[in-house]
Amino acid sequence: MGYMTLSYSLSGLLMVLGLTGNYSMAAEVAIVQGAVLATFYVLSGDARHMILSERMQARHVVYFRLLTVLPLAVISYLLTVSVTDVSAALASALILRRATEWLAEPHVTELERQHQPWNGLLLQFVLFPLVLFEILYFGSLWLIWPWAVSPLLHSLKFLLGAEGYNILSIGKAHTASTAVMGISNYILRVLVVDLAGKTFAGMVFPAVAIGSFAGTMFANIVGPSLLRKGLNVLLYLKVPLMMWTLIGVGIFIFSQTVFQQALGLSIIGGVIMLFAQQSRLHLLREDHTLGADTMVHLVLVCLVPIMYSITGQQWLTAIYLLNAALAWGFYVLSDKLSGLSQLQRHRLLILTSVLLVLPIFFQIQGDIYLSETPEGMLDSGGFLQLVPLPFSLLACYLGLVFFNEGITNSKPAIVTLSLLFFLSSVSALVTGSSPAKLIQLVQVILPVSALLLGASLAWVNRNLVARTMLNFLLVFIPLHLLATWFQGKLELTHNLYLFSIYQHELFVPLVMVSIFAWVVLELFESHKKQLLLLAPLVAVYVVAANFKTALIGLSMFAAIFMIICVRARQRYMLGMLLMIAASSLAYNFLQNTIKHQADIATIERPYQAPAPSGKQLKPGIYDDIFQGEGGVIHQWLDTPENPSIIIFGHAVPMERHEQDRSTNYYSDLVYNFGLIVVLPILFLLIYTVFRFVASKEKSPVLIGLFLIVLYHIVVVGFTKLALKQPYPGIITFFLWGVLLTMLKSDVKTDLKSDFKSEQGKQLES
Repeated sequence: MGYMTLSYSLSGLLMVLGLTGNYSMAAEVAIVQGAVLATFYVLSGDARHMILSERMQARHVVYFRLLTVLPLAVISYLLTVSVTDVSAALASALILRRATEWLAEPHVTELERQHQPWNGLLLQFVLFPLVLFEILYFGSLWLIWPWAVSPLLHSLKFLLGAEGYNILSIGKAHTASTAVMGISNYILRVLVVDLAGKTFAGMVFPAVAIGSFAGTMFANIVGPSLLRKGLNVLLYLKVPLMMWTLIGVGIFIFSQTVFQQALGLSIIGGVIMLFAQQSRLHLLREDHTLGADTMVHLVLVCLVPIMYSITGQQWLTAIYLLNAALAWGFYVLSDKLSGLSQLQRHRLLILTSVLLVLPIFFQIQGDIYLSETPEGMLDSGGFLQLVPLPFSLLACYLGLVFFNEGITNSKPAIVTLSLLFFLSSVSALVTGSSPAKLIQLVQVILPVSALLLGASLAWVNRNLVARTMLNFLLVFIPLHLLATWFQGKLELTHNLYLFSIYQHELFVPLVMVSIFAWVVLELFESHKKQLLLLAPLVAVYVVAANFKTALIGLSMFAAIFMIICVRARQRYMLGMLLMIAASSLAYNFLQNTIKHQADIATIERPYQAPAPSGKQLKPGIYDDIFQGEGGVIHQWLDTPENPSIIIFGHAVPMERHEQDRSTNYYSDLVYNFGLIVVLPILFLLIYTVFRFVASKEKSPVLIGLFLIVLYHIVVVGFTKLALKQPYPGIITFFLWGVLLTMLKSDVKTDLKSDFKSEQGKQLES
């Protein structure tokens, strides 16, 4: 009871303000609560669960909190008053209250572990009603200050006995999980206030607090205690939970206000969240919550601007129900998957790998992308419902749930994704959080999440992933070429009859070349015949696409592979390079011959002005970098006078007709989110180069993959928007994640052979 009065005092205040119709003040309290969640809760690291399970001492936790409480309080205040219009006095008082609660919580938890009562409970029951009475009837905040410092009155002696210890070394995974949840919660609240206004948000947040009370209490208070005792209380609450769900359904059906609608949906969500949190507690015992925590909150924050743009603000009343559904899906799925056999996990890994590279696209309106136009749909018209989204998105996020054991082993990927998410959110909040900019935020974050997937799958079974992708290429590339030729074309077609390939002449060939280059390096010794068969088909495929970036990538890979072959004295591998060169030249000669004949036939006919085409000309790489107003150099030199725009970007993204001129990933990031968002990518690039240079054994696989990733991040990144597009962006960051895992000195590998090891075996024999 003592811990509950401390942890839920702000939620109780929020509920009362909502029930009494003080919606504007309720929204302010919700923002302050979100700010303290993004600071104090981030560094809580599931300390209650750790203390109760005797994996951490309360005095060590208190020492750490005494060192960090002041800077966290200052950050909380800045997050509250600098982003939204919140009363400074109210913000200060509530932050002080949360700071004192945060310091007293370890003492209260330790007393619970020793089965002793907390003496400060009665004082809380006396002061809280007085504070509510003063606020509701007099509108003043005098009594809120004694209430704010009251948690410390019965814990001062315990604080004086604090002992120094680095608790972050005990629960890094727990700290990362709470960081994801706390920061996402703050961003989510600010987004709702900015999008829907204080009054609407003041109706939604109290309803969410009431509906979510059972779920959050179980996760933070009751659940750890029951888990410690080995009890499963949900088994005995099926009938009450069913009745509680029916109450929520009834409130929603007969609701007449936004508050009632949000309350009914939140009550339903609260029941779902109970079962989700039970699964999370099981995962918490094995430190496997980071993957699911990241996915739940990242997907939720990304869905808010998307759903708001499609359906308007009314759907925000279901925000906690959506949160509960995502939590149930990810946590329960993660918990169930932990008991799968090795064979079942291999099948899931194969399915995830196939979906990752499969160029089938779906639309939010529920259709598989199938364009009947000759050119394919190149422009969605700005309607999110029509935007083609790749199945690799589903593979990325479900894969992180299926195989989350490798995530915690890639700290650089976690830090990069977290920083990028946080800094882009800060940019959006500082510049006004326009719906268009929030959509841009989602578009930037989604591909970068594949860093975690690449790191995780490489840790689980890199060789199986490579073999699966090789088999996919052996099936897909011939089928795509046959479909093209069957339609009487030499340039790649987008129409594969059952579905269409979005950007079939641009980024899809680049993805296929990149995957081919990687699997050649991984599997050449064990799959020579398949790779020799695939090599000329890939060459023809890239020439048929006529995409310069993919052609240059294939040429660079051929040169790199030739150098590796010569160094490893594997001269017979050069046959594959000759096949690539011969196939490329032959198909290019055939294309030019047919084009020349078509030009002669056109000259012999009377001249007619060409009809305007919806297909845009592809600028050359030289033009992308240097020429015109859309060139990279011009955009970087065209610096605005306002320094805040340089740091945080523009409030409104470019018009859609102007985005074609922003021909590279980094200038687009700087324009929309400022220089601060480039820092995480730059940090990861420097880290990758440093680890590569410092690595003692540079195998051909490592060298080749490093150069492939470097080509994507530097050459493609500075010339195209590929890294921002979901399909090529996910593959790029996936390969980068694989490279990060390979660069670890203690990496687990499933490779059956490597060029050097194979050469060593031959010498021994």
